[in-house]
Amino acid sequence: MSKILLVDGHSIANRAFYGLPPLTNSKGIHTNALLGFFNILMKVMEEVGPDELGVAFDLHEPTFRHLKYKEYKGTRSAMPEELLEQIPILMELLETAGIRLLTKAGFEADDLIGTEAKRHGRLKDEVYILSGDRDLLQLVDDEITMLLPKTQGGKTTTLVYHPAEVEQTYGVSPAGYLQMKALMGDSSDNIPGVPSIGEKTASKIIQTFGTLENALAHISEVKPPRASQNLKAYESDARLSLDLATICTEVEDCPEATKLTDEMFHQDAFINLLKTYELKSLLQKFQKADTAPRQAAVKSAGAENRESVIGAEGEEMSLQSSLFDMPEEELSSPDRAEDLKALFEEALRLYDAAAGEASGEADEVKVVPMLCLLPCMDVEPNQMMGTFLGLAAVLKTKNDTRCVYAEGDLAELLPELLKALQAEGLRKVFFDLKPFLKLVKAAAPEAEISLNPPYEDLMVEEYLLNATKGKYSIDELSASYLGDFILTEDELLGTGVHRQKFADLTQESRTGYLKKNVKVLSACADPIQKRIADEDMQSLYNDIEAPLIQVLAGMELEGIRCDKATLDEISSFLQKEVGKLSDEIYELAGEKFNLNSTKQLGEVLFEKLGLPAGKKTKSGYSTAAEVLETLRGYHPIIGRILSYRQLSKLDSTYAKGLVACIQADGKIHCTFQQTVTATGRLSCVDPNLQNIPIREEMGRQLRRAFLPKNEDYFFMDADYSQIELRLLAHMSGDENMIRAYQNGQDIHRLTASEVLHIPYDEVTSKQRSEAKAVNFGIVYGMSAFSLSGDLGITVQEATQYINHYFERFPMVKKYLDDSVKSAKERGYGVTLYGRRRNIEELKAKNFALRSFGERVAKNMPIQGTAADIIKIAMIKVDERLKREMLKSKLILQVHDELLIETYRPEEAAVRAILEEEMTSAAALKVPFDVDVHTGENWYEAK
Repeated sequence: MSKILLVDGHSIANRAFYGLPPLTNSKGIHTNALLGFFNILMKVMEEVGPDELGVAFDLHEPTFRHLKYKEYKGTRSAMPEELLEQIPILMELLETAGIRLLTKAGFEADDLIGTEAKRHGRLKDEVYILSGDRDLLQLVDDEITMLLPKTQGGKTTTLVYHPAEVEQTYGVSPAGYLQMKALMGDSSDNIPGVPSIGEKTASKIIQTFGTLENALAHISEVKPPRASQNLKAYESDARLSLDLATICTEVEDCPEATKLTDEMFHQDAFINLLKTYELKSLLQKFQKADTAPRQAAVKSAGAENRESVIGAEGEEMSLQSSLFDMPEEELSSPDRAEDLKALFEEALRLYDAAAGEASGEADEVKVVPMLCLLPCMDVEPNQMMGTFLGLAAVLKTKNDTRCVYAEGDLAELLPELLKALQAEGLRKVFFDLKPFLKLVKAAAPEAEISLNPPYEDLMVEEYLLNATKGKYSIDELSASYLGDFILTEDELLGTGVHRQKFADLTQESRTGYLKKNVKVLSACADPIQKRIADEDMQSLYNDIEAPLIQVLAGMELEGIRCDKATLDEISSFLQKEVGKLSDEIYELAGEKFNLNSTKQLGEVLFEKLGLPAGKKTKSGYSTAAEVLETLRGYHPIIGRILSYRQLSKLDSTYAKGLVACIQADGKIHCTFQQTVTATGRLSCVDPNLQNIPIREEMGRQLRRAFLPKNEDYFFMDADYSQIELRLLAHMSGDENMIRAYQNGQDIHRLTASEVLHIPYDEVTSKQRSEAKAVNFGIVYGMSAFSLSGDLGITVQEATQYINHYFERFPMVKKYLDDSVKSAKERGYGVTLYGRRRNIEELKAKNFALRSFGERVAKNMPIQGTAADIIKIAMIKVDERLKREMLKSKLILQVHDELLIETYRPEEAAVRAILEEEMTSAAALKVPFDVDVHTGENWYEAK
């Protein structure tokens, strides 16, 4: 007796696709269905232990059911393009592993599964069917078991159906379930069934009469009467539905399941295909434990992918002593601090020698030794710095590659390390440089440490190459550029509550991990640099992103003082207001209930008070903010609830939340993230000081808690006025907009005047406000529907407003249309400084997704250029402050706003620096307008 596993390929791929977030590889191919399919398959195979495996797929052509009923499956929506592209890859992977696919023209996957299941059942084999399609329940018998994946609460479990479970669930046998299908039909397959007969009624009818034919024979006895009437009226539909729902179990020449072997999912062809599609987690699952074949593959891939360091005579760097040949025991052997110091000294000596050799030619170093540095450090959230454990380094030259990893006190390494870091011309390579740079700066607080170029942060460069990826790691570089799949940090340390620190590992584990990772950096540096150059982003990296790393490190180290007493005062006030609002809400509701319970709130609003509700789901009514906003005019309780939520969040997230972020020095040291947003904007975490609410007065009051470090300082705040609209004028070349800015006119007032055809001086504040909404909406690709909601007007009126706008500013319309067209042709949007954002959504068949892509194509060049300009301004301001040896420091950036902790005697100098450097950050057809304010706290300065 054998165990047979039969898989419904499309069904499980579909479940996998929707069960995982959208995932793509570096080529833009979606992979979530592939990963999910194999995860589900392997889990079930581990539980079942099959001897044979068959995976069935539908073919994209009519079946015998379509010949009987041309509307069969006629209402089914098309498969999402993102899933459709993965099906051929999935089939290719299975066939490459040696799994015979069950397909046959004119038949569905269900028919092939049914035929194979019954064939093996007759042989008394143990058969398991894996599918999310309950139609297959009709096949269940003593030999055939149905496995149905079910996701609940974020976890996927497998429901097991024997005949007893089918009867327990539906009240009928598996054969009776087929008879039920004939009565209730199937909307997904467009099987008509009988109107008004649902699952419960169908179950009772089959329980009573056993079959459709018997029910028809006793039609006057069928209950309820309405079901009897409809069954009589739609008898032919019921018979047709039974025919369509019946799985064919006698398909001639049906492909058979494949006998499984231990090697199938480990053979080279399958592994290489996983590499081709960059299915890293599957590779880790299927790749053999022995490392020799992997090292050979890495060496080969590395030679193909790396741009070799070229000598003066053009010879290629030798790989004879490269790290790709390093034995595992050598990788796990730690070195001494003296070895690391010697490596730094050797790097400087070799660079000096190479520079001397080149000086006679073109004062250019032809062979630059490359020094790759990777610290081992534990970094905790809400902590200013990580804990240093050790440092791995690779020195790569024309003829040699050496690797060292040593542990100890950073101070012991500092003199030699600083010389290497500050050596102008020595090529230095890092991954996520900023945390390490903060450690170095903190270890030498008296020295003004400047990391001199060239230095490459491969994490930042990889972000420039693929800004929508979201997360970057060394193991992903290894997979993408070298074809080698090394241990990830999560695999080494674990995740969640079980996550360890590097300090918890053995020294040998740390050493092996760090040496492997630093060798990956040394091998990936050249191909990444080549891609940066090929995609015209060298200047973007060298002039903006690289120097910004140092600026951000300094800002994070400096931090901003935060007064706990002020936060406590605000929290106390907020709690009192929340209490008052709670009482008012209970009075209006006529009862007390849990205001934070969506279920209880929904029942009060939509059942007790009878407010108009949206569709009720299994979890209850939606009480999301956008739903409540539409109900403001129906009952005074709505405004109180929205205020309650707003003040509660201000208290918990900010008034109380910020207190937890104040460190021992009385300051908050947030972290600025350089590689998160797709547009190039900086983001801020631990805590997010960029997100403190400022539209409402109570939110702005929180800024009172942020103070200069002592009484010798005050705050100076500068921000760009309407930078994105000014960029729209520049990039579109619209003469009306350009002229308005050159003449210092109010662009919102001008827009109202032009669009509404009224004199400029007669525009009311309401009309200006509406024009402002349109101006900023245009930048973000706002639709007429969204504008109508913002302005409280009809969609037709909003459409007319937008049309009039484009009539008055025609070049804006052309620019936005050209941006979409260009993005569709190239596949990405681009800023004035060459920053790119891939826009895969433009290729989507789904209208909503494609519309989102078009909005991104319009906005990204503008918003991304604004992000580039504020970064340039940060760099220029920071450099001036240091060059003029001022005590004042840049401590915070909030989108278009810079905050300087200003030494009082330096007020005039700092104001001049801000105005001069921010206005000269870019040369536009319109002038920049920078607003500068001062104050004793952040609230006053803004």
